[in-house]
Amino acid sequence: MSKPGANATTMAAKPMLSADELEAYLRARGRAAPVSCLDGLDGYLTAVLIGPKFIDPQL
Repeated sequence: MSKPGANATTMAAKPMLSADELEAYLRARGRAAPVSCLDGLDGYLTAVLIGPKFIDPQL
């Protein structure tokens, strides 16, 4: 008997960005994005995770 998912194709994981590369990516997205720097991303994700209200991602 074969293992479950043995015939499924596997996708290779993309390499993780360094902090500098992530910061450059966030800045390249422009000001329309919710965050434009690593510190802003940290604060944004913290607020989303511990905030008392649901934040609709479509807004």
